[in-house]
Amino acid sequence: MKIDIGCGTQRYEGYTPHDWSLDHDARYLPYEDNSLEEVRASHVLEHLPKGDVEETLRHWVSKIKPGGILRIAVPDFDEIVRLAALDRDSEDESKPPFPWESYIMGGQTTPYDSHRTLWNYPKLKHAMEQQGLIDITEWKNDYSGTNSTKRECSDHVFSLNLAGRKPGVAAHDAPPPKYPDMRAVMTMPRLAWTDNMFCVSQACMKIGIEVQNSIGVFYGQGIQRVLESCVAAENLKWALTIDYDSIFDWKDIVCLRQIAEDAGLDAIAPMQAGRERNVALFNTVAEDGSVQPARAEDFAKPWFPVSTMHFGLTLIRLDTLRKMPKPWFKSDPAHDGTWNDGRMDDDIYFWRKAKENGWKIGVSPKVHIGHIECMISWVTPDKGKEYQSMFSWLRGGKPWYVRNREQVWRMPTSLRPPEAQG
Repeated sequence: MKIDIGCGTQRYEGYTPHDWSLDHDARYLPYEDNSLEEVRASHVLEHLPKGDVEETLRHWVSKIKPGGILRIAVPDFDEIVRLAALDRDSEDESKPPFPWESYIMGGQTTPYDSHRTLWNYPKLKHAMEQQGLIDITEWKNDYSGTNSTKRECSDHVFSLNLAGRKPGVAAHDAPPPKYPDMRAVMTMPRLAWTDNMFCVSQACMKIGIEVQNSIGVFYGQGIQRVLESCVAAENLKWALTIDYDSIFDWKDIVCLRQIAEDAGLDAIAPMQAGRERNVALFNTVAEDGSVQPARAEDFAKPWFPVSTMHFGLTLIRLDTLRKMPKPWFKSDPAHDGTWNDGRMDDDIYFWRKAKENGWKIGVSPKVHIGHIECMISWVTPDKGKEYQSMFSWLRGGKPWYVRNREQVWRMPTSLRPPEAQG
């Protein structure tokens, strides 16, 4: 079976329509996993909320059988900008103006006709690769059908059309590899997240990895001790550092190792968000020492070089580590003697020393892992619920809307607003 998502009134021979006009949700396909020959979504993805895109792509791919095709078309932001610039500079006043605003923001003729995400080639290709699709190529609309004379969105000059194939063997059917030459290492307090412990044990058991832990308050001392034990074991090739609040599965480890070995990396880490902040845990630094943002095109690659990264699920080549002088980890206070901004943390010291010793390190946009974070839930004025991080609570107390509401209800009755009296 082939599915055409967001087809509107268009009908192509051999495709089953799946559209909001038929009371269908593009984010959900009511079919068995690994059952569809093809999923086609022409100018659908840009209409979905940003937070739904990754999960929707994952859902679509899960429904496609091994060897099947996911075919996507979206407005190409880069091409629209290029065409808009040509139109702006054109001296032909007889031409109608190029409708670049509608192509970017949507026609907005109905509640469904607004664009909520922007796309270009690197971003779409990366998003498809993240879901395991391979052989990603461009495609043209060459289908016949009852409405084949009607122009379809994927025919437009500004349309970016990419198709990817699901690997011939379903990921869950492929037997996991075994890695007796790898050891996972951790350092943590005596009490830790149960979710993380189950995650570590399940992932490492699946691929035959021994886990070694060091208990202690001082991270640098603990992690160096367990890494020293790995270096001393001649049969080990890789050490895998795991943080006590990381969430991942065995496939993440397999992917990291494959990329590291293919690229000859000395260390590789996945994409992981920082706790209580909207940043990924890596830095890229220029030769002059200034921090540089990662480029959009970097995220279309299996990995890209960085200067520092996190130890949440980091693979380290032991032959390289054996050659690096000790100490591997060391913390230093700031110039004013405090442990505030300007201090040197253990992990930053490690990566700076690795750079001095010529290490080749990078992060992989193909692998994303989770970060456990404590959140507090509060009832909002409209009886809904919002979340506040512990970081925010410790530094600022209750959210403003909670404080304001409490102040009203703690006033004498005579001073309350009419709606709060009684």
